[in-house]
Amino acid sequence: MAHLMKQLLQPVAILWLVLLVLFAWQFYRRHFRAASISALLVFWLYFIGATPFSGWLLAGLEEPYVDSLKTDRQKVDAIVVLGGYLSGGQQREPVGFNVSRHFDRLLTGVEMVRSGSSEQLVVGGGSIRDGNTRIPEYELVGGWLEGQELGVVTLWDLGVCANTREEAGKVFGLMKDNQWESVMLVTSAWHMRRAEAVFQAAGVKVIPVACDFSGFYQNPGSSFLDQYLLFPQASRLDALRMYLQERIGWLHYRSRGWIKHGA
Repeated sequence: MAHLMKQLLQPVAILWLVLLVLFAWQFYRRHFRAASISALLVFWLYFIGATPFSGWLLAGLEEPYVDSLKTDRQKVDAIVVLGGYLSGGQQREPVGFNVSRHFDRLLTGVEMVRSGSSEQLVVGGGSIRDGNTRIPEYELVGGWLEGQELGVVTLWDLGVCANTREEAGKVFGLMKDNQWESVMLVTSAWHMRRAEAVFQAAGVKVIPVACDFSGFYQNPGSSFLDQYLLFPQASRLDALRMYLQERIGWLHYRSRGWIKHGA
């Protein structure tokens, strides 16, 4: 019952119920044209937010990288963690920062250092808005990283980058300056395909190590209600957002020449 109440009290579930009641009222009043629009909204919101559909789409982007951690733990010159793993809160949080759902990226990078993959850790160019300025994520997590007992490791900061293309360009500069030949790229699995293509186009050959898997993978032990919910959930709508972000982002990067044809 508690699990059901948590689903029901989500704003998207309440909105869906309101639309459902509106449809019933319009149909009862024989306002069939308006009722048909409400019915489409009810169906669309349920299909995206309560079925595994959006998770299946996201899993399609992640599938090529499912086994990346099992096969790619070799020694490399540097480990690159893409930004986007913080969500602010630096003025209120005891540790000085508030993590986002993508903090797996930084944790995986730290784990790769501890496993002996490299003694060079490059922290990506994400940033947190503070008024009219942007604070690099590294400025917030740098002290925390130094306290993780990583041994003899050199930390590199990419500064503030507007996008993955800027991160790739700065990593290429570090490779030239330090004569690196092999780089391990760590980012969310659903973002890895575009990130890998962008780095390759920038002249950086990478070994992908994916994390932050967010797609829907069939679990033999899951029940029907684990897959198909009674009410739409924001997390499944967000999975569609991430999928569209990557698909549209890929087309945008291709149009700018940031991804080579045939990638």
